[in-house]
Amino acid sequence: MRDPIERVTRFVQEQKRQAAFEHARAVWSRRIPVLLPSLRGVVEAFQSGLEESSPQSVISLLADPARADFPLVIAFERRPYEHEGILSMHSASGEHEVGASCMFRCEADGIVYGHRYPFHRVQRDARPERFADLGEPASIHAHQIGNAVVDFLEWAAIGDGCGSRKLRFWLPPERSAVAPQPIQLRVVAA
Repeated sequence: MRDPIERVTRFVQEQKRQAAFEHARAVWSRRIPVLLPSLRGVVEAFQSGLEESSPQSVISLLADPARADFPLVIAFERRPYEHEGILSMHSASGEHEVGASCMFRCEADGIVYGHRYPFHRVQRDARPERFADLGEPASIHAHQIGNAVVDFLEWAAIGDGCGSRKLRFWLPPERSAVAPQPIQLRVVAA
């Protein structure tokens, strides 16, 4: 049999840890609405530079402080999967990639961490990667979390998280927009 004093001491310590965790989660939930305007600016600036702008959002910023497991998420929409070495002419193929995403949440140690998922084929099981340690919720500032979001966006756009293709930020001008060059003929002696 275990010592009852040791047992009750561990029980009290666990209850204190749980109370501290619940408090940190509540502080994080209250901080999210304050940080959202800055995060919206980061996401909008990134999205406006993408070649692939469409009527629907390419990137979504999802915030719901009531969701303890994932109260703040930045997510790309799914897209057609491009096979290596094959140029897709249209997106009618049946294969798609799940969009890259990241979430910021307060964990049991009272620290807010960022976890990211890459673009990946639907059949592939992708595990989250911890990529940001933002510290205690009360001390998180807009610049700090904004830079973490930029890290994620760069990683998902052109880094290891880009899946089957990198995102494009420049659209070449249409041929009709470029003034045609006059053709010059020369007579060459034979």
